[in-house]
Amino acid sequence: MKKIQFFLVIVIFHLSSYNGFSQWVWSKQVSATNDVIPAAIESDNSCNVYVFGDYKSAISIGTKTFPYGGVKDIVLIKYNSVGDTLWVRTVNHLNKIAARAMTLDASGNVYITGGFVGTANFQGTVINAVGGSEDIYLAKYDPNGNLIFAKNVTWDGGITRSSGIVVDENDSIAMVGFFNNNAVFGTNPGDTLYWSGVTNNFFAKFDNNGNFGYAKKFEGTVANTRFNAITVAGSEGYYIGGTFLGTIYLPS
Repeated sequence: MKKIQFFLVIVIFHLSSYNGFSQWVWSKQVSATNDVIPAAIESDNSCNVYVFGDYKSAISIGTKTFPYGGVKDIVLIKYNSVGDTLWVRTVNHLNKIAARAMTLDASGNVYITGGFVGTANFQGTVINAVGGSEDIYLAKYDPNGNLIFAKNVTWDGGITRSSGIVVDENDSIAMVGFFNNNAVFGTNPGDTLYWSGVTNNFFAKFDNNGNFGYAKKFEGTVANTRFNAITVAGSEGYYIGGTFLGTIYLPS
C-alpha cells in the first residue's frame, strides 16, 4: 500500500471586522509516496509565501512532478498571495541533504540552510562536503528564484548542523546550530571551534554574500542541549531559543 505524505500551506487570515474570526482562504498540497516534511515557512511584504522542506520520493506540485535523488532531497516553493505557484526549486542528491531553516531579507531574497553529505548540485553550482558525516550548506535565491550563491560554510569530522537563520537590519546573516566534533568556519584555521566532548552549539555571522565573519561556541554539560531558532532583536542583537539539560554556559 502506498503511503501518501504531504504538507499544506494554509492561509487563514482576513479578519472579519464584525466578529474577529479568521477565514480560511486557500490551501495547497505537495504529495508523494513517502515523507515530505516542511522545515520553514515565510512571507514577504507582498504576501507571497515561501515553503522550504525535504522529501524522500518524487513529489507532485500541481500538475508537475519533481524527481528524487535517492536518500533525501530539498524543495523551495514560492506561492503568490492567492496560492498560485510562482516557482519551485529542488536540489536532488544521491546522498542525504536536509532542510533546516529559511529566512528572507528586506529585498525579498531567500536564504536556506541545512545539512548535507557528499556532493550537492544547486542549479549548476556544485558544493562538496569536506569531511565528517554532515556539513552545513547556505544558499541564497533572488525573488525570481535565481540562485545567487550556494556554499559549504561549516564542516568538521562529525556532524555540524544549522537549525536557525535570520538576516538583520545590516543585511548580515546570523546562524545557529550545533556540532559534535571540531567545527571549521571559513578558510582560516583560527576560525575553528573546538569540541569540548559533548555536543556544542554555535552562533555564526556571515555577510549577505555568504562570506564568513565570526563564530562563537556555547558549551553544555549534556549532549542534547540545542540552539533551535534565532530572530532579530532590532538594533540590540538577537534572540536565540532552544532546549537544554544540565548546565549551559552563556556569556555574561
